[in-house]
Amino acid sequence: MNFKSTSVSAFLEKEMKIDLNGVSEWFKVTELNDLVISKGFQSIVGNGSPVFQNDRGMGKKYEIEE
Repeated sequence: MNFKSTSVSAFLEKEMKIDLNGVSEWFKVTELNDLVISKGFQSIVGNGSPVFQNDRGMGKKYEIEE
């Protein structure tokens, strides 16, 4: 599954440096949110953002740990 190149999921996938096994460093959602907002995307927290939901966005491709 590849994300649309202009999507927030594609941006995060690149910035988080996810390896071939689907693993990255741990990140605080607030850090990621600040990063996406600084790049002109909408907030990824609140208002039902689907970016990390299990059945949508990055949650469909990766196992998201809390």
